[in-house]
Amino acid sequence: MDGFERFSSSLFGVARGWNKLATSVMKEYDLKGVYAFYLFALNEYDGSLTSADLANVCGRDKADVSRAVTTLEARGLLKREGNSSNAPSSSSTILYMYSVACVKISFKGENICIRLNCEVKSFSGFTIIRDCG
Repeated sequence: MDGFERFSSSLFGVARGWNKLATSVMKEYDLKGVYAFYLFALNEYDGSLTSADLANVCGRDKADVSRAVTTLEARGLLKREGNSSNAPSSSSTILYMYSVACVKISFKGENICIRLNCEVKSFSGFTIIRDCG
């Protein structure tokens, strides 16, 4: 096995480990594991991004991010802020409406990030975000 293959294999192992941890923790909140990725991204960008920026940062589809933001907002893990009064009122324009508003992580969402970080730290010795306190 050459260096690139070892690197690729190691990277895949890290990604698989992260997915297992995220899925396990988020399952306790009855949420998908991928939602942890959105919370971490918001946390790393000072807790605030537009939905479009969140989709770009995470490399995900805008529709997927919009659905996740709606779910996470309903659970009190984040909130939308900003003026979306320019947007048409049709329900088909939800993505447009929230692309101009900021999505902010809530205190509850930050606590999930801290919990995930502590799980990763206890599992691997590495930290992803600021100290787990």
